[in-house]
Amino acid sequence: MISVKVALQTYSIRSALAQNPWEAMEAATKTGYRCFELFSNHLPTAGNFGLPMEAGDAAALLRGLKAQIIGAHFSPTALDDPQWMGRFLDYQEEIGCRDLVLVTGFYRSAEDIRRWGQRLNEEAARLAARGFRLHYHHHYHEFQPFGDQTALELLMEETDPTLVFLELDTFWALRGGKDPLALIDRYRGRIRLLHQKDLARGYTRPTNLFDYKVSAGEVLDVERYLVGEQESCVEIGEGCMDIQGIINHGNQAGAEFLVLDQDFTRLGELRSIEVSMAAFRRYSGLEL
Repeated sequence: MISVKVALQTYSIRSALAQNPWEAMEAATKTGYRCFELFSNHLPTAGNFGLPMEAGDAAALLRGLKAQIIGAHFSPTALDDPQWMGRFLDYQEEIGCRDLVLVTGFYRSAEDIRRWGQRLNEEAARLAARGFRLHYHHHYHEFQPFGDQTALELLMEETDPTLVFLELDTFWALRGGKDPLALIDRYRGRIRLLHQKDLARGYTRPTNLFDYKVSAGEVLDVERYLVGEQESCVEIGEGCMDIQGIINHGNQAGAEFLVLDQDFTRLGELRSIEVSMAAFRRYSGLEL
């Protein structure tokens, strides 16, 4: 069986990257990470395509570190900005990244979700023609019900499984009231990338955010859905999630990468990813 590989979402070291991207990436590789997933906001700033440096410099840095970029996040708003998207695709192409991850959406109705699914099919087809794969990354609010289905179910049903893939975030699935293992099994073959952090032991609030934080029937937008609760996020192995089960099911489902995505930490970014890497080494079925 091919083991899922560990990767690092660079949002986990965002402050270190902003201060000195060369030193931050070198520190991460010394800790043991060789595969990286980038994040890019849709902003009109130079070099805002994943690493805060020109593509040629980024490619040279990656070669020197023997590292690879296995995915790149971008905002849905970028799809309406062809100039930005063109530069973004050129950047990813030059650094060897072929998997693009669209970060979350906000929906008001089932019809709204289905229209967005049709749009994603069209965008994914255009990207595929250039050699890219499109993935959709969810948060907890995609498990909001619209009738007898969740937003994610509707979106996955509407999109072409050969064109639109799912980056399943196990933490946010749990916070949306769902079983991450069941979701991995359900969408097997459609998940190349898994996102992972851990939920703090002794967390006193309900795990399901729809039980207390937001109403399942309300309209959620980018401001209303924000959770905060930095204390809920801990390093891998420090919390209560079934990490070994996630690895096992990920391997069975054909996932290729388990991506550490540490939103918040009390330890400092570089120490945090070091603690998680030490934990990853204790699990079976992972390639480091």
